[in-house]
Amino acid sequence: TYATLIIKSDDLMLPMFKDQVQVFSYLFIIVLLFAFLPITRWIDSFYRSVFIRTQVDHRNVLERFSRQIISVLDPAQLRGIISDTLKTSVLVDQVYFVMFDDKVNEYAILASDDFPRKVILDRDDAALVAINSLKGTEYYSGLGNFGQDIKLAGELAQRKIRLIMPMKEGDHLLRFVALADKAAGYKYTTEDLSLLQVLSNQMVK
Repeated sequence: TYATLIIKSDDLMLPMFKDQVQVFSYLFIIVLLFAFLPITRWIDSFYRSVFIRTQVDHRNVLERFSRQIISVLDPAQLRGIISDTLKTSVLVDQVYFVMFDDKVNEYAILASDDFPRKVILDRDDAALVAINSLKGTEYYSGLGNFGQDIKLAGELAQRKIRLIMPMKEGDHLLRFVALADKAAGYKYTTEDLSLLQVLSNQMVK
């Protein structure tokens, strides 16, 4: 309908504005474009409600996730389950793991498909210290601007990280999962954050 109105705008305007039809036709198109924004938001909401998992579905996600990880001992397999769950249930585009590496006695960003090299971090890294202070899943941007000279901050910036899921035992950071944007440009919702926090708690257990 919008496309037809835009294409036919000259014909619609001609009887009313005659010589000025071109000017009013452009104004009409601009008005239509502004009017189209609420329509796209409605379409987006409708799509999410029909095709994307709801809060009720999140309970099923948690139950399925708990059953999958309960008997898994291999760390790589466990990370695969976590990554697949986040990508399919929350529509996360990329998932990155930062673990404590016993071999070097430091934290490390594990290799991934798009960043195949493991990155060793300094435990005194300012960004790592800030993540250790988190109480739960938070937006990475809320931690402050560390600058590219801070190694972890630079690595997370390259990966376009949006959310941090810390896994802690008391005040000690065991590991954390860093999440990039959601697929197709969707934003994280409050339901997503609640689910991620519960999943984080399950991973610690």
